[in-house]
Amino acid sequence: MITIESYKLDKSDQHICALQTRGNLNSQLLNELDHATDQWGVKVTRVEVRDILPASSISGALEKQMTAERFKRATILESEGHLEATINAAEASSRSAIIQAEADSKAIVFTAEAEKKRRQLEAQG
Repeated sequence: MITIESYKLDKSDQHICALQTRGNLNSQLLNELDHATDQWGVKVTRVEVRDILPASSISGALEKQMTAERFKRATILESEGHLEATINAAEASSRSAIIQAEADSKAIVFTAEAEKKRRQLEAQG
C-alpha cells in the first residue's frame, strides 16, 4: 500500500519536490500494480500520476507558507535596495567632496601662479 502522507510536501523548492515526489510515487505505483496484476498475467509497464490534489487544509497551509516566503523575499529585496541606495548616495557624496577638493586645490594653485606672475611684472616695471 502506498500512502501519500509519507511524502514531504513543504520543501523549499516545491517544483523540484513535486517532480521528485511524483516520480517516486509513479515508481511505487508501478511496482504495486505490476505485483498485483502479475497473477493475472498482466505486465504493467508505465504509470503516471498527472495531478495530486491535497486536502484543503494542506492547500491552505501551503498557500500561507508560499505567501510568507514571497513576503520574506520582497522584504529582503526591499532592504537590499535601501542598502544599495544608501551606499550609492555615500559614494556620490564622497566623489563630490573629492572633486570639490581637487577644484579648490587647482584654484589655489592658479591664484598663486597669477600672484607670482603679477609680482614678476611689477618687479620688471
